[in-house]
Amino acid sequence: MATDSALLDVETEDFIGKLGIPPCPGILVQIMRAIRVDEPDFNHITKLISADVALAAGMLKAVNSSYYGLATKVTTVHRALAVLGMNAGTQILTRLALAKAMPGSDTPAMKRFWANSLRYSLIASVVARMTRAIEPELCATFLLFRDAGMGVLLAANPAYAEVMNPATLHDGQSLLDAEMAICGTNHTRVGFSMARSWELSMETQLAIFNHHNYGANPQLRSGAPRNALRLTAIGLVVDVTACRIARLPCVEWDRVGAFAMECLELDESDVDDIVREAALVVPGASS
Repeated sequence: MATDSALLDVETEDFIGKLGIPPCPGILVQIMRAIRVDEPDFNHITKLISADVALAAGMLKAVNSSYYGLATKVTTVHRALAVLGMNAGTQILTRLALAKAMPGSDTPAMKRFWANSLRYSLIASVVARMTRAIEPELCATFLLFRDAGMGVLLAANPAYAEVMNPATLHDGQSLLDAEMAICGTNHTRVGFSMARSWELSMETQLAIFNHHNYGANPQLRSGAPRNALRLTAIGLVVDVTACRIARLPCVEWDRVGAFAMECLELDESDVDDIVREAALVVPGASS
């Protein structure tokens, strides 16, 4: 298995560095490192989160959403973290911070990117719950960072909007080829670089870097961490679910969907069940 330092050469690192990748906010670095110590100080972590009004508000909004179905509204960060737990809380904070840090744009293409990110996050939660393979919050974080490189490439090069069409987005090799032709790099490399700088787990980093490779390359899979493969597989199920809800073809699923089903121990009827369940939570799916 390649280490993170071996996945990108120096020239590629320099090229990606010039794209304007959003840095991980200092407050999030502090929070993540405080959580990762052997004996986390719950009160200290609560104070760190509370010090950032946007992160605190976002966490409260998340824990009070219909997804968690709490009978009583949570009004403090301390209680929110107790309900969510450290791991889920960290994943939510990471997604909130990334959404805040990403380059902003009012272009139609960027609006579509964020709308798709929301849909995929909702579908990921359904897939995680129904497969029980990975924690739902980790799945949602993976999906956001998996595709975040597209947002960075779009912000750096308006011509990238040309590749953001359903036919290309759901055909992995065509997407990577188009990105290289237009931008000189691709979203897997950019997303990996972001995930590494944001101190996501190595398994998540590898899943982001290889999410178009694991399915078609058994040799690469043989040395991969189990959760990296599971995240990749869940991403594929999310992709085909989004396509079927929108009544669009998914070339990537036709090519490597068998890997995803084997990895998650699913069959086609299970995928059909996921599609039906996800259609109930995706905005506009029933229209």
